[in-house]
Amino acid sequence: LRECIQATLSDWLSSAKTTNAVFPNTLDCCIPEATDAISPEERDELKVSVKLFLCESGQSAIRDAVEIACQTLAVSQLDSVIIAPPGPVEGDTQTLAHLQPVWEELEALVRKQKIAAIGTSDLDKDLLEQLYNWAQ
Repeated sequence: LRECIQATLSDWLSSAKTTNAVFPNTLDCCIPEATDAISPEERDELKVSVKLFLCESGQSAIRDAVEIACQTLAVSQLDSVIIAPPGPVEGDTQTLAHLQPVWEELEALVRKQKIAAIGTSDLDKDLLEQLYNWAQ
């Protein structure tokens, strides 16, 4: 999914007639008319999980995405957030240093009770072990 979106946006940007345009850091892909707020009665029965596909290691993008999800669904806390980190740059390998800023932001959101549980996907065994041993 991430590669498809990245290819689509790259193709669009290369053909766009904009030279000095400023683009947002967060791409909100919700369909407002298909997204209903969760009522307090429903909230007790639902688990709200979000998966974030990251294009870069931006902490503000994490905060913004969590805030948008909470506002859209009318909840004060997400039950779980899973991140799909960006793949390594060509010729480079993904390291713990790439994940640390994002993970620190997720942990801060857990402490602020905006998120109950955090996780990640698409990591190899060694990197997952490093993250586990480093994380709070």
